[in-house]
Amino acid sequence: MSIRIFMIAAFLAKLGDALIVTPTTPYTKFEGESGFFYKCENPDLNGPQPAWDDSEGDPIYTISGGGSNRVYITETTSSTSCATPGTLCRFTRLHFRDVQIADSGLYACKANGHQTQTRNVYLYKIITFPLYDGNEEAQSLIYNTTATIYCSARPLDNGLDMFWQKDATSVGDTEKYNGNTFGQLTVKNVEVSDEGEYSCVAYYQDTPLSINKNIDVTVQVPPAWNGVPPRPRNVVINSDVTLVCAASGRPDPTVTWTDVTGGDRQEITDFPNVYELSSTGNRQLRIMNIQLPVSGNIIIIECRASNDPSGARVSTAITHTIQLTVLVPPSLTQQQVYTVDETAEGGNTRSFECANTDFRSQARLSFRRDGRTAMDELEIGPQPDDSRVVVTENSQTMALTLTISTIQREHEGIWTCYAESLAGDVWVDHMLLVEYKPIIDQSRTPSSTVSWEGRLTDLTCIFFGYPIPTVKWTRNNVELTALDVDFVPDLPPGSSTIQIMPENEDFGAYFCNGSNTKGFVNYRQELTKAERPSEPIGLRVTDETSSTISIQFSPPNSDGSLLIAGYTIEYRVFTDVQPTVLQYENTVSDDTTCRRLILPILTGVEQECINYCEDSQLFICCPVVDRNICLERPVDQGYTELHLRGLRAESIYEIRVAARNELGTGDYTQIVTTSTEPLSLPDPPNIISKRVSDRRDRYTLRWIHPYDDGGATVINYHVEYSQVESRDEYELTPRQVSVCVIGNATALEINPLNQGKFYSDPAQILIETAGSI
Repeated sequence: MSIRIFMIAAFLAKLGDALIVTPTTPYTKFEGESGFFYKCENPDLNGPQPAWDDSEGDPIYTISGGGSNRVYITETTSSTSCATPGTLCRFTRLHFRDVQIADSGLYACKANGHQTQTRNVYLYKIITFPLYDGNEEAQSLIYNTTATIYCSARPLDNGLDMFWQKDATSVGDTEKYNGNTFGQLTVKNVEVSDEGEYSCVAYYQDTPLSINKNIDVTVQVPPAWNGVPPRPRNVVINSDVTLVCAASGRPDPTVTWTDVTGGDRQEITDFPNVYELSSTGNRQLRIMNIQLPVSGNIIIIECRASNDPSGARVSTAITHTIQLTVLVPPSLTQQQVYTVDETAEGGNTRSFECANTDFRSQARLSFRRDGRTAMDELEIGPQPDDSRVVVTENSQTMALTLTISTIQREHEGIWTCYAESLAGDVWVDHMLLVEYKPIIDQSRTPSSTVSWEGRLTDLTCIFFGYPIPTVKWTRNNVELTALDVDFVPDLPPGSSTIQIMPENEDFGAYFCNGSNTKGFVNYRQELTKAERPSEPIGLRVTDETSSTISIQFSPPNSDGSLLIAGYTIEYRVFTDVQPTVLQYENTVSDDTTCRRLILPILTGVEQECINYCEDSQLFICCPVVDRNICLERPVDQGYTELHLRGLRAESIYEIRVAARNELGTGDYTQIVTTSTEPLSLPDPPNIISKRVSDRRDRYTLRWIHPYDDGGATVINYHVEYSQVESRDEYELTPRQVSVCVIGNATALEINPLNQGKFYSDPAQILIETAGSI
């Protein structure tokens, strides 16, 4: 028994001297890789050289010994590069170069007397991305859709799998992403934030073998038209037309233009004097000098807006077609000009033609008289107001003929052939000239001209007639020349104006003579000498108070051939040396205070004024005050009534009046004498301030001096006021306040007052303070 145990122990000791194979793990490699090996070491330098067998059990040789160029061995019989430092060993390397799938398998290292060691080599086909250079490295997702990112990896066998990353972060199956389908990552509800760098990582399961591909993903917002794209339109031949197809999107779309007329497609590019594209995305196309197409008159232009990336699987481009109808303006018959004599025996008849001579255009024809508006259009047939004028129409050509028979002077002038067309209206003015002797234009030629000595004066004559009349001037049967008068140059034919600086003997009759081949006519013009006006009629006193006198008078019998500009009124206390002189204008002057006032009378009735104007919050009533004159009736009623104000009480006044025209003041009336009444109380002042205060605790009361001061200067004004409960109360309460101010004052600030309350004064003027702010 003891001997048997010893032999077993010795055998185990011999086998325990095992071979050492490095590395200890299997190789997992792609097909075609090189430069890796297994080293099999026999630590017994005196032992046998290790040998390698392939997976079929066949020995592997050195290259020189008949081994393969892909899988071969090298042998080292003595080396210090041993697993145990400081010892000698022998080893055999198993080399792999440009391996193929067939080289996969279990390799065994053997040596007599040693335990066999095995190592596995796993070889896989190389992972490739066949479309990597086919635009898969840059892809675009369409905004607000469910889109897919593609990654084509090969081979599709041997357990190849894939996962995805975005910006170096793994993307799993979530509500946002789905990568269950090999080579595809689905992105749901695409947003701009989904842009970025994606990686698809292809790998063999349970191996470290993987290859990734980076894909630059952008988000595309499909193009959409900005507003309404161009609608069908009419364009006129030989004109320019600009078309705009503006679209927005992300990135900015580019617009391309194509002529698709007649079914053919011809890309439009910049071409001098034909096409011009805008520099920004080609959004604008200008077609220059547009012409008719080969057939018909319709041109179809297509604009296409696209922001598709290169190689996009789905196009989001939008297109719009624009129909251009090329119109040709009509071409009309040439102008016709006729000259006829209205006195010709048997009368005259003439015809004008109106026809469209261009078959390519369509137009509505008409004849028009004295203008080019539709209101001037003549009817087909005889005209209702003149049966001698007849328009006829050719039912086939639609041409018109205008015939005028028994032509008279009223037919002279322009007869227009008018064509209305979508390409624009055109017309030709036919001219009918009627010869007749001169006629004076009385609307622009006066029969009388008023002037005075030393005033430069124009005399004008204007004649109608054909041929155009020649105009001459005579006085006392003698023709006037440039030595006698000045002739105004550059006047229209048939008219003449002479200028005279008259002296006394130059006033009187002048004759202008208009003549042509058909006759002549003389026209008399009277140069009348102007005078100062005579005295006004019927000066009388109509009323007196302590400080006012009212007078009336009528216009003078003679205005001197000029308009009455106004009146001069002189009045004075009979003991005074110098009178007061007032100028009253016939029209209310700029100095006149002419405004409307609600008088502070007890009845509260608004005073009606014949002559008034409104000015913001200030209102002053008629009678109209012009300095010291008050005009009772500004509207002319055959006489003038004035009120002299600011007079002294119990005084005798002398008054006289003269009329004025452009020459100056005329004769004065006889002096009228009257007396003012004894001194009296003044009238109430007129309050002119607005009724609502713009301040919470105060109010500014404004007034004008009384119309009648009672014959003496106002010394003081007394202001009384009190707070009342509502808008309907005007009576002062026992708690009234009284303030006295000097007689030349016209305003008083009342304070303090209570916010948002009502106040009244004896004149029943209700005041309201401002409310809370």
